[in-house]
Amino acid sequence: MRKRKIFTRKRRMHSRKSVKRLRGGQGPLRLAILFVGRIKGYDQPIVKENLRKIKEKYNPTVFCSLNKTNKTDYIKGFCEFMGITDDRIHLEKTPPYPDYMNHVNMADTLHGKWGDGDAKQSAYSNFYHLQKVWKLFEPYKNNFDIVLYYRADIKSTEDLSLVFPVKDKTVYVPQTPANCDYGGLCMSFLYGNPETMKIFFNMIDYIEDMCKKQGVTYHAETLFKKHLENKQVVVERFPYAFEYTSARHEPNPVANMD
Repeated sequence: MRKRKIFTRKRRMHSRKSVKRLRGGQGPLRLAILFVGRIKGYDQPIVKENLRKIKEKYNPTVFCSLNKTNKTDYIKGFCEFMGITDDRIHLEKTPPYPDYMNHVNMADTLHGKWGDGDAKQSAYSNFYHLQKVWKLFEPYKNNFDIVLYYRADIKSTEDLSLVFPVKDKTVYVPQTPANCDYGGLCMSFLYGNPETMKIFFNMIDYIEDMCKKQGVTYHAETLFKKHLENKQVVVERFPYAFEYTSARHEPNPVANMD
């Protein structure tokens, strides 16, 4: 005679939760947040409060790759605040941008060509560290439902509410009254599932081809928009009012140390 399986109340509850989660119902959202490049301005009151609310709401696991060589007291403070352990941070001074960037079309701005001089290196640094933080995160990607690329200088009084479950081959990008698309697509922050976000974080591998073969202007938001089109990634916008703290441009000897 077959033995009948006996389920304890605890086991039944666990089973129901698992099924509910597989069907896309409510459950503990497993969120990873990835920061890159720089974190200057995170300690400003409005910015820090915004980050604190995200932490409390989602209990995320945080990774970062910074354009620095040493773990300064400022970086240590950020890591302590965001709960970043030593195995989830990469520090490296960005190497010089490759030569092909000297031979591509640059975007026109009010101050001349976008990408001239330091701006060109700054943009390359962002792309470079996007890939570096992804490589740091990738071994753990199957442990997470959503990957949020975020900046440490964003200030907002709005609560960030992530759509869950997210759609495959879809990224969720904020639509702000300040209009941070700049002729392309806002890449201040965005989120999606790990497989889709992998496309975003490895964009650096496709920039030369976009610029030289497709004639795309070397400009961050323009490249981002074209990259998603090339990879057939759907963009869903959501309203979220934010701006950058001015502290990111202000002198800060502690934050600027290597």
